[in-house]
Amino acid sequence: MNEAHLKQQDRERPIRHLQGLYTVVVGVALTVAVSNLIDQDADVPIRVQVLPYFIAYLFTLVPFYHGALRHLDITYAEEGDYSPRSGA
Repeated sequence: MNEAHLKQQDRERPIRHLQGLYTVVVGVALTVAVSNLIDQDADVPIRVQVLPYFIAYLFTLVPFYHGALRHLDITYAEEGDYSPRSGA
């Protein structure tokens, strides 16, 4: 492998870790939302009064999640002129 390819991999590695962490946080948030939507003790297992909020949350979550990952890719992995500030 050439030096430029290794430098690109070194630059992308922290971004992948941050994206993985962001994915875990979004997954936990989605799990909490689903657990608030489902009531196992009720006759109807889905809380109908919470369903519109859950749908709105889901339709908000997906674009924000995708946009955040794309922003990290574009800003730090794809653009070649980024260099972190000293002390970062």
